Amino acid sequence: MLAKRVADPSYHPDAIIRSLNALALLASGKPEHRSIVSKEAQWAAGFSADSMAAVLFNLLDEPAGAEFFARMSLFSHGGERDCGHTGNYFSILWAMPGVALSGPHATGAWMQEFGEWYYDLSRQWDGGFDHLGPPEPGYDSYEGWDATGACLLAYAVPLKSLWLTGKRPGKVTQLAAAAAEQFIRTSRGWTQGDLYSLYDIGGS
Repeated sequence: MLAKRVADPSYHPDAIIRSLNALALLASGKPEHRSIVSKEAQWAAGFSADSMAAVLFNLLDEPAGAEFFARMSLFSHGGERDCGHTGNYFSILWAMPGVALSGPHATGAWMQEFGEWYYDLSRQWDGGFDHLGPPEPGYDSYEGWDATGACLLAYAVPLKSLWLTGKRPGKVTQLAAAAAEQFIRTSRGWTQGDLYSLYDIGGS
């Protein structure tokens, strides 16, 4: 889809966008649904559906959908990014392209909360990056995969040299520092062992 969009700026997969918009427009612009969005981000981040959708909407000039899923990406840190029934390789791969759409303050807040230490732990002596896998005794489906490209994609965001990292101007409202931190706080504390308590008290 990205290749088609680059080759033909008029390309627009209407059927796919209509389906995704049904979810995005449900909560777009409704602050009272923030905790609901955060809860839904938990499953979406495990497969990076949130970040992939954010990038997709942005590339297709769909600002409402891009902003909705970009905010979901920002919500998703810590345990959320370690989920996924086959592993978390793609949740790490797509995380930063989705988060960065909300601006440099969002990128910095997410990195400080999760990305910075996660990428540091992935770094190897030769400069490459290993796939860490989820925090569990067994291996996931991506055991032994080289994660260098996935992690360097995140570090390439400030360069804005690729469509996936901001070369093309985004359609998402950029968050101020205080707003970005609020998004991080809203989703802090969620774990696989306690899925709902955070939201039972309001998620704020």
